[in-house]
Amino acid sequence: MYSKAAISQLAEITLKKSGIKFGKKPVVDVRKLAEKLGIEVREKEFDTEISGVLKIDDDDSATILVNSGHHQNRIRFTIAHELGHFVLHKARGVHVDKVFMRDSKSSEGLHRIEIEANRFASEILMPRKKIEESVKNIGFLDTADEVADLALKFGVSTIAMSIKLQEMGYISADDLAL
Repeated sequence: MYSKAAISQLAEITLKKSGIKFGKKPVVDVRKLAEKLGIEVREKEFDTEISGVLKIDDDDSATILVNSGHHQNRIRFTIAHELGHFVLHKARGVHVDKVFMRDSKSSEGLHRIEIEANRFASEILMPRKKIEESVKNIGFLDTADEVADLALKFGVSTIAMSIKLQEMGYISADDLAL
């Protein structure tokens, strides 16, 4: 089990070791990151509830399959999520992720590896330092438009950005209804 801080640090190390650089927009090229980690990424048409698959073979070669029918932001998050499984969990075999893994255990937060992979994806797509820089430039986040602008800047959904900003203390849970 990884702490939030450990996952954040591993994501930062993964980005740093890969040599991924940020341009004017802090959008991480997750396909390039996967390539740097030796992981092939392919799009495939799946049923709508399947977002991605990570396959790690006995020779440690890995492939991520993402649902080509999903929105680009969702595809990016799925790739980053599968990278999280690869970096954090390194389990050989096939791991299938559904869009909304909802059952009695998920509502209790018991899918530890899914929570960890989501946190890793969040840290890859919205690196803490880059969020801090961006919020500092904006000043005070007080409108839904500012959150949406940040989401666009980072290439993520408004919901993902809202959750990240809440976790970082920039907005409250009440603000999530922006």
